[in-house]
Amino acid sequence: MRYPHVNPEEADDTSKHDITLNEAMRILDIDKLDPLQVEKRFKYLFELNSKSSGGSFYLQSKIFRAKQRLDSEIQKQIA
Repeated sequence: MRYPHVNPEEADDTSKHDITLNEAMRILDIDKLDPLQVEKRFKYLFELNSKSSGGSFYLQSKIFRAKQRLDSEIQKQIA
């Protein structure tokens, strides 16, 4: 298994997004799945790491993937 530390419920989403839920939450520095908090942290960190601010495209990519993973989890909870 590629991610031995991932619980089975997260396995499907992890393979889709290549990032665990826990890792995504750590990247955006959030402690709960609140859509407003996710969006706020995403916008702040994405802009902070923009090339025009001297940031890193690599970090922006990680931030973007983290938001995708969290958005996917939020959608699952709503459905």
